[in-house]
Amino acid sequence: MTNFENKLKKRIKILTITGICAMIFVLIPVVFVDQETLPEWLALEFCFLTGLISAMEIMFGVYIGKTRKALGNPDKLKQLYAEEHDERKRYIRAKAGQPLLMILSGLIIFAGLILAPYDVNITYVLVMVALFQMTISVFYKLYLLRKI
Repeated sequence: MTNFENKLKKRIKILTITGICAMIFVLIPVVFVDQETLPEWLALEFCFLTGLISAMEIMFGVYIGKTRKALGNPDKLKQLYAEEHDERKRYIRAKAGQPLLMILSGLIIFAGLILAPYDVNITYVLVMVALFQMTISVFYKLYLLRKI
């Protein structure tokens, strides 16, 4: 259990550093860039990345809070350990295709951001495709959680 505690403390440090770097990445352009003079595609990318990073910050905060709470309570630590090493949930995630699907959806979003200067509509379509893929995967995962 000591190894698991050390692993969680290391995760907290990594997430905190990543969160601070992401916050700096969002705040510097907000302060120093005039939003009204940007072209449409660049403003779209900037707003999308700001929202994406803000959502990531919120998820980091929730996970860090949950982990710190578990580190202070041995019962919750055991529960978190069991939750992370649950074979049933691993099987369901693999069956729903989530590990690979999340990577592919990220690549589709990244491709959409790269293609934004050529046509903003391509970016809209690719982001919607990625969101549709992730939504279907989540619904399938919820279905499997109830069925299995």
